Order: sequence, then structure tokens, then C-alpha cells
Amino acid sequence: MASTMISYDPVAFGSQPASGELHPEGGTGQGLFLTRELIRIYLDHLADSGKSQNTLKKYSADLEKFLQFVGDGAELNIAKTNSYKSYLLERTRSMNKNGSPVSYSSINSQITPVNSMLNFFHRRDLSVKLFASQKKTFQGNQLSDQHVRTLVRTAIEQKNHRLSLIILTIASCGIRISELSSITVEAIGKKEVQVINKGKARIILLPGDLKKLLKNYCKDKKITSGPIFITRNGKPMDRSNIWKEMKTLSVKASVPSDLVFPHNFRHYFARNYYSNEKDIAGLSNLLGHSSLNTTMIYVKESVEEATRKVDRAGNRILKAYIYGVI
Repeated sequence: MASTMISYDPVAFGSQPASGELHPEGGTGQGLFLTRELIRIYLDHLADSGKSQNTLKKYSADLEKFLQFVGDGAELNIAKTNSYKSYLLERTRSMNKNGSPVSYSSINSQITPVNSMLNFFHRRDLSVKLFASQKKTFQGNQLSDQHVRTLVRTAIEQKNHRLSLIILTIASCGIRISELSSITVEAIGKKEVQVINKGKARIILLPGDLKKLLKNYCKDKKITSGPIFITRNGKPMDRSNIWKEMKTLSVKASVPSDLVFPHNFRHYFARNYYSNEKDIAGLSNLLGHSSLNTTMIYVKESVEEATRKVDRAGNRILKAYIYGVI
């Protein structure tokens, strides 16, 4: 999203500075009036701060929902922001027709952009408390070794060698899908690959066997320079191209489609690395994370693994009861 200059309208923001403090964009007053112009200024700030396009789209959509709820030009107060939180909860409950648990993390993800914007305009007093939710130490949508092998084998059988190598590349080095265009003919001839993502440079290490596979693929397809994963027109494969091909592959491979998407192969790499090395700091560096907390999400065990641990922990007392020794 390109940053654009927007004229400051003191009427839209309120006429009196909050706590005697002016914001760099012009300041907010004791009355904060929500308008699309206000949202645009905040989004421009995020763009200038180097936020990704996906983050900008997410925040823009969530803030537009908030605007529609309170009304364009409405003066914000704590009652309205709390009402929005209640609205999101009730809306989520009404959509869960199958009785599944409410996803508080999903609701929080919609509240966070609102709180962040309020904080930017020095009105943290209007922000609402996020829902507290139990942190799960496991997750259910994980790819197994067998899943990945089946997908790669099926892609080869379908003569889609490009997709098989895309899966192997992400699964063997943890690269982001947005960084895939950095895997070039020139790069696989080096010890390491430098990529720029979200305004930051980082190094990706490619396994030796992967380099051999990629070199053979380039030779077979007569790709002599530039990105390796390209369309028939010679353009780098983008997220939508790859996503669509993976979903089609999941059906042909009889692998649950909700497991098969680019980022899940990155999680697959992370779990394998941590399982072998138990080095969370090293993994965080390889994945390009700025926080270890983010990396910890990647190495959560599966529901099945967590269940086996619970079974082992509870078996002693359960067996005692079953066999009548209690």
C-alpha cells in the first residue's frame, strides 16, 4: 500500500489535545471521531513502518468492520468499543452452528487492530481488554511425514515436478512462500541465500540434496538464470498459483485439504528441526522470527502426540481402577 499525504482536519480528530500531548500526525482530542480518513492515516503509518501487504489488508478489513459497527464520523467512547467486543463474541457464537468452541483468539485478532489504532492516536483509554484464552501446547492441523511423502509422490505421478520441488523446498528449509522467488539459479550455486522480507534481510540455508534436485530440474527445464519456480510465461510463481495447485494436489493425493497450504510446510520444517536439535534460538534465527514466542507456535506437538502423553500419565491410576486394585 503506497503512502499518501492526507490533510489534517482538526474537526475529525477533536479540538482539544488529550493529556496535553500532540500526536506527530496532528494530535487527537478528548473526542475521537472515527472516519475513513482517520483509518487511512493509521494504515499509512503501518505501511511506512514496513508492515507486510497481508498485515495491511487484514488491518484494513478489520477496521472497516469496526467503522461500519460504530458509524462513519461517530465519536468513540469506551462503551462503544466494549459493545463491539460483545458484538464480535455474539456473532462468532451464532456462526458456530455445529457447537464447536468459540475461537477467542480469532475474536482477539479482530480487536487488536482497533486497540492498536487507538493507541497510535493516544487514546489507549478507549481500548478494550482482549479475551483470555488457554494457551494450547498442541495443535491439530499438522502435516505428518506420510502426508508430505504422499503429496510429493502424487505430484510426481501427475508430472508436476515443479510443485513437488516447491513442497520439498519449503519443507526442507522453512522458507516463506513470499521468499520463494529468491531461490534462483544463481542462488543454488552459493552456500547461502539472502532474502529480503518485510524490510529485513536474512540468510536461508539450502540442504545439499535439495540443491542437487534443483540443479537437475533447471537443467531439465532449461532454466539458466533467475527464479527457478516460474510459470509458463516465465514469471515467478505467486502465492495464489501455488495455493491453487496444492489444493488440487491434496484431492488427488487423498490428503485432507485443510492441511495442505504453503505455510503448513514451513511449520513441518520447524517441528522436524526442533525435534532433532532442541534448539529454539537457532530455529528462530532460521525462520527469521524476531520473537521466540512466535517460534514456539511452530513447534507445538500434534493433538495425537499430546493425547499419547496424557494416556501415559493417566494409565497408572486408570488401570488400577479397571483391574480392581483401588
